[in-house]
Amino acid sequence: MLKNEIRILIVDDDATFGATLREALSREGYNAIHVTKPDDALAQLKVHAVSLAIIDCMLPKMNGRDLAVKFEEEAAGCQRMLMSGIFRDKNFIRDSLAKTGAKSFLTKPFELPELIRQVNEAVGHLIDIPVSPVVSLMTTTQSTPVERLDAVNKSETLHGFELPWVFATLMHPRISGLLNIISADGDPSSVGFKNGEIIQVTNRDQKSYFGVLLVEHGFIEQEELDAAMELTSSAKKLGERLVDANLLSPHAISIVMAEQQGIRLGKIVGNTSVHISFTETDDLREEASIDIHMLNDIFNDWVTSKFPSDWIKTFYTPWIRNQVILGTDFSESNRTMSGPAVLRASKMIPLISKGTTLEAMQMETGLTDGEFFPAFHNLVLGGCIRFGDEIKTTDMQVQRKRLRKLEKDLERQNFFERMGVSPKAKEIEIKRAYHELAKTIHPDRLPKDSPIDIRDLARKCFNMIQEAHEVLSTQASRDNYLLELEQGRAEKIIEAEQMMEQARLCLAKGDIRRAKEMLEDAVLHVPMTTDLRLLLMWAQIKSSGADKDMELVSKLKDQLSSVPPEDRHNAVYFFVKGLVLKAAGEFDGARRSLDQSLGIEPNFVDAKRELNVLSLQAGRAEKPVDLLKGDLKDVLGALLGGKKRR
Repeated sequence: MLKNEIRILIVDDDATFGATLREALSREGYNAIHVTKPDDALAQLKVHAVSLAIIDCMLPKMNGRDLAVKFEEEAAGCQRMLMSGIFRDKNFIRDSLAKTGAKSFLTKPFELPELIRQVNEAVGHLIDIPVSPVVSLMTTTQSTPVERLDAVNKSETLHGFELPWVFATLMHPRISGLLNIISADGDPSSVGFKNGEIIQVTNRDQKSYFGVLLVEHGFIEQEELDAAMELTSSAKKLGERLVDANLLSPHAISIVMAEQQGIRLGKIVGNTSVHISFTETDDLREEASIDIHMLNDIFNDWVTSKFPSDWIKTFYTPWIRNQVILGTDFSESNRTMSGPAVLRASKMIPLISKGTTLEAMQMETGLTDGEFFPAFHNLVLGGCIRFGDEIKTTDMQVQRKRLRKLEKDLERQNFFERMGVSPKAKEIEIKRAYHELAKTIHPDRLPKDSPIDIRDLARKCFNMIQEAHEVLSTQASRDNYLLELEQGRAEKIIEAEQMMEQARLCLAKGDIRRAKEMLEDAVLHVPMTTDLRLLLMWAQIKSSGADKDMELVSKLKDQLSSVPPEDRHNAVYFFVKGLVLKAAGEFDGARRSLDQSLGIEPNFVDAKRELNVLSLQAGRAEKPVDLLKGDLKDVLGALLGGKKRR
């Protein structure tokens, strides 16, 4: 509801003081009413829906505490605040709050800003704060270019994980221009759109992945690339040199350039706050072209590698009671439908056309959060589904199960994760997230006939959301909380990094068991990073008997897709990929990956050894790869060198 629709009743027999409070709350935008007698207050309840009553403890005929209890009996949804200039004893205050269930107790005289703060806290969840305009397009099956651009420019500040939806929104044949993005740290980026394609991506990291991608796709061999790279006297670009030498088709250049654009696009999307604006122009230089099909492939990749399922779940929590309906791009031929996340959760597809709610859909499929929400997000980004109307009636059993799961999730999450915002979030993002979650979770939003246990669960969940909001809503308390988080993790992070370095040494010496133990211990203390994931995969695939454990090999192949695309172009990634493909019996792919690893880090001794083993296993009469006399320094150089190249 709007702020002026929230009715606040002030009950105080001091006419002057009551009028002052009414005026202050009216200036704040609330519909404030002042009465001096308990009977008049109870009469108001019979003709108006009152959201909050502010009651003085000393009233004629009936004291304020008894009136507050009476309010609870006759208007269950009405919150109460008590105040008094006489009763200031802490025991009295504590007893009054317990007896009446009042939200707070103000001792007179008090400052008006403090009253306003407490009132905003008490009824803030009732105020409708619109979702980001661009996100609100998820409820629109079709929108015009003008509506899309208007929504983007009005949104201004977003979570960095919301950018893919913005990209999808701007992929329209009649939209041409530049999406300007500024991160919370001030890093500028831009994405150029024209004729329904992304033709330009600019950020601070303009590193070239051209050669690596050529080899990865099998367009050329590593030796051919190395030879072309040595032609430093040529003023031509690498691709042109390869075409001139009849080693590469011009068509391959456009494919690889587009994929490089996708990698740069991925570097813009992250756990931060971003400010966006769109400038319409046709004056754009086309560097490479990403069409909607390729963008859907990129989304398929990001959903499993970039977005935490917890964030996706929190993002969609405000929509759990909305119908899920078919989007205009729903089609079996849509590349989204063949993405790994959607394939794993294919049980949800038949439910889309039934108009069921998001909440009921997940319960009916029986999928876990980690299976359901990445697939659901993929379908939204791909235009396969949209949201319809909110369904007011709720299956209590479904509601109960969801709230129990939500309670457990909130208990283990930090305050930023609870709110679904980044540590760099702006005030408007935090406020919007709080109100969106409150609309769904607050116990006052439940049907009046909801069972007590469901109300209790909703209250517990909302209290945890409110706790997070109270800390994050001011910059000072947010900074202090961030400091506490960092201090709590700093020692563990340092310890985990030391274990990773020791594990690297053990892997290089062939002490796989010890390396695996240390890496598994590190995982328990710090968030999973790309470096840690790759080292752990290395230890797992090299463990005794692992190459015969096809279930493990399949699992590790899936984990390779969990590495963000922009982190895949280093020596260790290709080395680990080579090990996994070798264990899977895909020897040609393994050889290519190991070649790429050596192309990036020529002194990577372990990669040379694995190539030799492959040659022996395949019985090829090739000259063995020269192992050189690699020492421990070379191996560590490969690992650390790969890390620096990201």
